[in-house]
Amino acid sequence: MQKYFAILLILTSLIAPGSPISSTQMPKEAAQTPQPVQTQPVIQQSSMQTYTVTAYTLRQEECGKAPDHPLYGVTTSGVRAKVGVTIAAGPDVPMGAKIYLPELAWLNGTGLFEVQDRGGAIKEGCIDVYFGDPEVDPECVGQALDFGRQELEGEVLE
Repeated sequence: MQKYFAILLILTSLIAPGSPISSTQMPKEAAQTPQPVQTQPVIQQSSMQTYTVTAYTLRQEECGKAPDHPLYGVTTSGVRAKVGVTIAAGPDVPMGAKIYLPELAWLNGTGLFEVQDRGGAIKEGCIDVYFGDPEVDPECVGQALDFGRQELEGEVLE
């Protein structure tokens, strides 16, 4: 047992004072008093803005393609338009961006939509919400017309 104690004593004397394995000094990080964690949420300035929002369907008068066209229902981004997801926006909003439109949560349960389309008549500050394919849901045309043109608050999330 004395041999082990002697070896430990020799090793301890080789450790430089202030080294991280020195038992005589504590690292500065451990010696500092822990700071309390912030429990209140950080409130950021809202980036909501007003958009002119309209609705569109796949009627040939709106999208320019007949149902037998190979690209009928295909958006500018290359995906098929989907109710509750697809919106067209002006060039000021990047393709693929998510836009939160809380007043349209009734359409998809969240109010979150994705820019998947453009349109010749869609200018900056405008959004066109996809309401459906009249070949599948004939009522979507009436719903889109009833929706009309609305000024709604929205926020680009990405």
